[in-house]
Amino acid sequence: MNIIFKVNDKPILVIETINNSITKVDIISESLTQAAFPAALEHPNIANLNNLLRIYTNTVIEMSLEDIAEKYDGEISFIEFKPNLTIHFIKGKNDIRKDNDFKITEQM
Repeated sequence: MNIIFKVNDKPILVIETINNSITKVDIISESLTQAAFPAALEHPNIANLNNLLRIYTNTVIEMSLEDIAEKYDGEISFIEFKPNLTIHFIKGKNDIRKDNDFKITEQM
């Protein structure tokens, strides 16, 4: 699954996961990523990604990425105090990097 963090509908961070682990992190905007998901700049892992998504969705129970993606129909469109941030979930290996806005800056 790919998790895409966008600000004003432009990607700032793409996280690729396979089998419940992060396999690739594409940082498009370091400064905006710092504001949206600071752990992505250092040592991102599934636990802190899940915790962040739980905070952003005000969810108290633990859920998998797949459960969160399903519950929110593939998109978290409103995040309190971060009105321009949206998070999109793309299941499967659809290559979202066809868009020239993406560049790989770090591989796990």
